[in-house]
Amino acid sequence: MNEFPVFMYGLADGMCVPTALLNCLTAIFDPFRLPPTAVRTIYRHSLDDPQARLTSDEAIERIANEIDRLGCGGSQRGTRFQCTAEYLAGRQVTLEKNDPIANAIRREGTAMLLLCWPRSVMHAVALLGLDDRYAYFFDSKLRTHYRPKNGLTFLHTPGFVRGPNLKVDIDHLESDDPTRFYALGPVKDRQAVIFQP
Repeated sequence: MNEFPVFMYGLADGMCVPTALLNCLTAIFDPFRLPPTAVRTIYRHSLDDPQARLTSDEAIERIANEIDRLGCGGSQRGTRFQCTAEYLAGRQVTLEKNDPIANAIRREGTAMLLLCWPRSVMHAVALLGLDDRYAYFFDSKLRTHYRPKNGLTFLHTPGFVRGPNLKVDIDHLESDDPTRFYALGPVKDRQAVIFQP
């Protein structure tokens, strides 16, 4: 794990997927161990809809597969980049104790999850930790103020970049209600990418 991660906020609307993916890798790898080809892979395939506002499901899966190929090679031209990446969808996307996401977090990995957001849009966040009751995220959406919501706790002050900035109750997160902020939503719509060093 990177002992001193500095997470990023999105630079524009629609940037949540590439930013969350980069934040996942930032949590695991020191800056000089992350090969530029991994960063290029994320940016090359992201924002692939005609208006460059969203990243498609296919692009997310393609990014995971390419990063997995890069990392499974063990050493990328002088860097020590060893990483597995796996795209998950549907019933695979749950935080139950012995499922892939929880196992990755226990093994010092991270996960990008797509969570419910207003107007039927999904929002990508970086999952950094889990305990029996809460999931801890870095949400790249910069907020100037936080309104308390049931099941959600916004951590730290706006602009904090050194650790999780959002805590979500697991029961809230596992909801299949598509109108519930920061919930995984309907099983058919669930997506995640897990990373393990």
